[in-house]
Amino acid sequence: MRILILKRRNTRSNKKNAFPNAFKKFQNSPVLYNNRFFHIVNFGIFSALNATIIIWIFSYYLYSRGIEPESIIHWILPLSALFVWAGARIMHLISLGKEFFKAPFRSLLQTGFYMQGGVVGAIVWSVLFSSVTGIQLSLVWDGLALGALLGQVVGRIGCFNYGCCYGKPTASPWGTAYTNPQSKILRINPALKGVPVHPAQLYKAFLNLVMFLLLVLLFPLPFGTISIIFLVYHGLSRMAFEYFRSDLFQNLKRQWLSLKFALLSVVAGFLLIIAGPQLDNNFYRVELATEPMNLFSFYNFLVANPLMLGIGLSIGFLTFLGYGIHGHSLGTFQFTTRRKHENNYPNCRRRPLRR
Repeated sequence: MRILILKRRNTRSNKKNAFPNAFKKFQNSPVLYNNRFFHIVNFGIFSALNATIIIWIFSYYLYSRGIEPESIIHWILPLSALFVWAGARIMHLISLGKEFFKAPFRSLLQTGFYMQGGVVGAIVWSVLFSSVTGIQLSLVWDGLALGALLGQVVGRIGCFNYGCCYGKPTASPWGTAYTNPQSKILRINPALKGVPVHPAQLYKAFLNLVMFLLLVLLFPLPFGTISIIFLVYHGLSRMAFEYFRSDLFQNLKRQWLSLKFALLSVVAGFLLIIAGPQLDNNFYRVELATEPMNLFSFYNFLVANPLMLGIGLSIGFLTFLGYGIHGHSLGTFQFTTRRKHENNYPNCRRRPLRR
């Protein structure tokens, strides 16, 4: 009898610990695969899902506004991944400031991206997409903003898994600790191993999900309204997000560039209230949607347009290549680092070239 009672207690305790154990394993498993030559990180998969979701929601939003898929599907659509990647990358290099000029080659080889730079890249691409396709700029911005909100829910979960954008140490019961030395937080600051920190990435993911669901419930809104809300929300939520972050401090100095961009985003949102009609005559236009925004309608849209389904997946794959594959050393681009013995022994004898 006692044995049965003990077995039941063990079963209950195992079930109770199943989720916390799975959560800790997810948090401390940033690398999917690695060998002597390269690493594949889970962050690449989350980034791919992020990009795919943005393109699908963007296309579905335009479709719900009466724009036919034939007008949305265009050769310029896959270029969005390149613009966002380049913007995020350039923003990161700018954030390095003087450190970049001290070791420019090393800075170029290291992986690093700024989400706000990706937003700038997306805005540049949106203007090009609107001018080429003839789709109203206000609708293009609204679709991208709505897609970015949901896509970044997945993206921030990827940040949590990878260990970037990490929070400050905390004594709160929901603090989470990183223990895997491959996590970016421990590669940057090994002293934080086992120290509970704010899951700041999950805070931002939750806020994005709430804002996305709120906008879907309010749909349809006047043209351009979602863009204004997104810019103001992005800036304000970014400020709140950075309050909990610790990775913005380097050499006991705070990086202010991302905060400046957050303030700029809020200002841009308020300026767009006035400048919107000057940029697009359809700004604030009120029009009933041709399709309701729900999961059933979204599913039918993708099934009826397999080419759009494929384009979204292909953009996700390109994004995975840009974010998910690291070189021999984790945190560097592939094929940019020498083999270990060459790094440790720069004067080692190498095989001469054949003549």
